[in-house]
Amino acid sequence: MRKIKQPTFLLAFALATGWSVANAQESLLVYSKSSSQPVQSVALEEIVKLTLDGEAITIHTADSRTSTFKYEDILSLKFDQLTTGIASPAADKNGLNLYYRNGCVEADGLKEASDATVYDLGGRIVLTQKQWDGAPVNITPLGKGVYLFKVNNNVIKITLP
Repeated sequence: MRKIKQPTFLLAFALATGWSVANAQESLLVYSKSSSQPVQSVALEEIVKLTLDGEAITIHTADSRTSTFKYEDILSLKFDQLTTGIASPAADKNGLNLYYRNGCVEADGLKEASDATVYDLGGRIVLTQKQWDGAPVNITPLGKGVYLFKVNNNVIKITLP
């Protein structure tokens, strides 16, 4: 089995993990070891292909330009304007607001009892409340992690320390 060089592995790992959130980003920034400023910024919608070979990464753009960077010269690759893709809570058109306070999720403006569901980030249902009326629901027993609480197509992201 061929051993992967450390810079190749680190770069591939950074791209693989960074690319999962890349659609929410504006551009890819390439930083070199010789400069504290990005040496190149490429709009993500312009990137058509990234090529990794044994010594370098090549960025191919929609206008047929290519930029090649040797692994040994790259300090880092970053995506600017990092977002989670999950918006802050806001009232829906019917006035429903979901809140997380003191370990509990609650709602203001829930017009009628509705089923509520808590999901982990793997999409698994970890808690359900049938005919929830907006009264506080203690979710601290779920333990440390990030969860999504959903009722009537309204979702709030909750991070339990």
